[in-house]
Amino acid sequence: TNGGDYRKDFILKFKKIVDPNWPTSYWAESIPKDNGVSIIKEGDKYYEVHTFIKSGTLSVNATPTGGSLTARMLVVAGGGGAGGAWYPSSGAGAGGMLENNNYVITAGSYSVLVGTGGVGGAKTSQDGNLFNGVNGGDSGFGDPTNGGILAYGGGASAGRTTSGAISGNGSQGGSGGGGGSSVGAKKDGDGGTSYGNPGGAISSSGNYAAGGGGASGAGQSGAIGDTKNTAGLYGGAGRENDITGKIKVYAAGGMTPPNKSYYAGDNGASNTGNGGGGGWQNRGGNGGSGIVVVRFQARPNDTGSEQSNE
Repeated sequence: TNGGDYRKDFILKFKKIVDPNWPTSYWAESIPKDNGVSIIKEGDKYYEVHTFIKSGTLSVNATPTGGSLTARMLVVAGGGGAGGAWYPSSGAGAGGMLENNNYVITAGSYSVLVGTGGVGGAKTSQDGNLFNGVNGGDSGFGDPTNGGILAYGGGASAGRTTSGAISGNGSQGGSGGGGGSSVGAKKDGDGGTSYGNPGGAISSSGNYAAGGGGASGAGQSGAIGDTKNTAGLYGGAGRENDITGKIKVYAAGGMTPPNKSYYAGDNGASNTGNGGGGGWQNRGGNGGSGIVVVRFQARPNDTGSEQSNE
């Protein structure tokens, strides 16, 4: 008024509306706790999602009337490690990927195994020693001999010497390692639909490297007319899955080096099950570790209501 300021203290009151259906308790507990549990909403339904990035236990403390939960499961094994090489080596196979959308869980404790990524082979020395990669570790849920789920680790690939000689075969696994003297084969898992493919083949014209197998396709074969594979050869494609509420790609095969530089194969990203990339005058890439995800409809909230926060 008349050019002056008018000031008065006041209080703002906020009201928070809580969805009465949002769950306030869980059916189960993930152990250790850093594996994590979350609630997601899709459409008009809520889901409890347990994501295991390391081995542990799912402890189901309570179940709905009827005594069981119908779970959606994703089990991905560790990707294989690629061989070290003087000339380019093959990419390793992805870990086996297994899906089950109707897995029945009752109250009790379930062991969860999360496979480690296979270690890549050391650089091949000029004295002719050979260093292969290591297969990825298996992943599983429950007892695989009694209705559980098991996905096999990805197949490793072989190393190469200064003369281009290869040290062995692409290994069998959830997806096979790229061709050494033979293709690494796919190995199906148990307890659901298994996804995996063999590694790429080597051609008779002298190509000694190939891509590793992936969940959705075989590795690219070594048939590019160049014994050093200067263009690189791709691993098989991974597979999409949205069990966590977001679309992610798992279990892609490892590739061979794309050029003549001192190239360490790309490591498979953690908790993807990707295969390690091949080496060139360097070590082979490590495979990515696996993951296990368990999802079921969330526990209803009978106490939710409009709440005030003043």
